[in-house]
Amino acid sequence: MSDDNDGKGGKQMAAFMVKKGDYLCTLAQTHSQGMEYEKAKSLYVQAAGWYKKAGEADKLSEAIKRAKEEDEKLKQQQAQPQE
Repeated sequence: MSDDNDGKGGKQMAAFMVKKGDYLCTLAQTHSQGMEYEKAKSLYVQAAGWYKKAGEADKLSEAIKRAKEEDEKLKQQQAQPQE
C-alpha cells in the first residue's frame, strides 16, 4: 500500500467521523426540541467523541458546549415540581 492510499483512507475515515458527529448533533437537536434533554445530552457527548477522533476541534468544543447546555436544561426540568 502506498502512502497516498493511507492518506486518502484517513481522509475518508475523518469525513465519515464528521458525518457521524453531524448526524448525532441533528438527532440531539430533535430530542432537545421534544424536551428529552437527557437523551440530547447523551447524543452530544457521543458526537463529541466522533469529532475528537476526526480531529475537529471546533466541532468538538461546540458539541461539548451543547451537552453542557442540555445538562442545565435537564437540571431545570428536574427541579420543577411534577404536576
